[in-house]
Amino acid sequence: MVLHFLVTHPLSALAVDGNGMLLMLAIGTISTVIPAYCISAAIGLVGPERTAIIGNVSPIVTVGLAVGILSEAFTEWHAAARRWCCLASGCSEERRRQSELMSRPPRWSLRRS
Repeated sequence: MVLHFLVTHPLSALAVDGNGMLLMLAIGTISTVIPAYCISAAIGLVGPERTAIIGNVSPIVTVGLAVGILSEAFTEWHAAARRWCCLASGCSEERRRQSELMSRPPRWSLRRS
């Protein structure tokens, strides 16, 4: 992308005024620093399991907001990719659980002690 930009634009197009720098600083802070502190606070309040569940809902909410508010396109290709990602995630989790169960010793035994 950088090479394409440099080929198609003059180098002077990279110059940013003070307002642009302030806007970039605000966007960087709002989108990276504050969420990191919020995640840490959420883990402290509700625990890592519940925080992870809510974190998994976030991409779905983001897609919904992009389609609803910004009128972004959501085609059958997007839906298919989402389905495949969910399926792969579910299969991976099931495989992890099965290997966990197989590595545990049995809770009961046929022998009497």
